[in-house]
Amino acid sequence: MTAFCIYIAQTCWSTAANWDGDVLPGATDIAEIGNGNTGLATATADYSAGSTTVNGLSVGINGNASGTINLTGGTITVNNTGGLQVGSNNNSNGTVNINGGTLEIQQANNFIGNASTGKGVINLNSGTLRNASGNFTNFWMGNGGGNAEFNIRGGNLSGIRMTLNGGGTGTT
Repeated sequence: MTAFCIYIAQTCWSTAANWDGDVLPGATDIAEIGNGNTGLATATADYSAGSTTVNGLSVGINGNASGTINLTGGTITVNNTGGLQVGSNNNSNGTVNINGGTLEIQQANNFIGNASTGKGVINLNSGTLRNASGNFTNFWMGNGGGNAEFNIRGGNLSGIRMTLNGGGTGTT
């Protein structure tokens, strides 16, 4: 069964007390940063070292939420079940800043700027964003009328297919 780990602080990902229930998210959990329904509606998590596998990673989800993750080192792996959602659901904003380290995605379908007025932004400045499954990973951008940005200023991008979808807007 998938559990939800809700980020409830404004600092380091690797501090258990920053998560609901004082437990770090693990391979069976969906890590949520900025959830308008529970936890902090506006949250920023910094990840700088180590290796973590989660079932899913949701950044800025549910109405009126704003979430940001700053990856500067280490590796976050999103396994083949939950996927990545950035700025998902109405009036939500999500940002993933990759300034070092590695974000590995195994799920085939991921959503950036999902649903009407949802806005998702990925900034790849350095570090790596890659598909870890061996098959292509789809980033559905602007799905359902959302707004998506994918900014590549440096770093490494591998095995990711971006698709503008469902009447939304997107830039790369």
